[in-house]
Amino acid sequence: MLLKKSKPNALFLWDDGIPDIIVIDKGKLEFYEVKPYEKLWEDGIVEHTVSDDDKLLRPSQKREFPKIIKKKIPLSMLYYTRIRKKRNKDGKLQFSWEWHEKRLKKITRRGPDPEKLL
Repeated sequence: MLLKKSKPNALFLWDDGIPDIIVIDKGKLEFYEVKPYEKLWEDGIVEHTVSDDDKLLRPSQKREFPKIIKKKIPLSMLYYTRIRKKRNKDGKLQFSWEWHEKRLKKITRRGPDPEKLL
């Protein structure tokens, strides 16, 4: 990923490894990466096991995220648990979501592991 400023308020991001959410608030950048943690039924039984491929960083992110952290730009992981509820009157599935945020200070070779972070 390349962070480049050509004008005072211009920022260009391209390449693989860009986080999912980029927030600019009062001139300050913050990055967020969203990953699944668990998918459960309403009673807490696991509906679907989330694979490591889904909940861990991709190789391009493992390469680029340390560069963001080194530039002292806040970078957080947002892990979600999806809870599948019963169908509504129209027969449509209903879900609720629980969110867990963890600010990253470093990236290990495997990347942040939600089992250890949460």
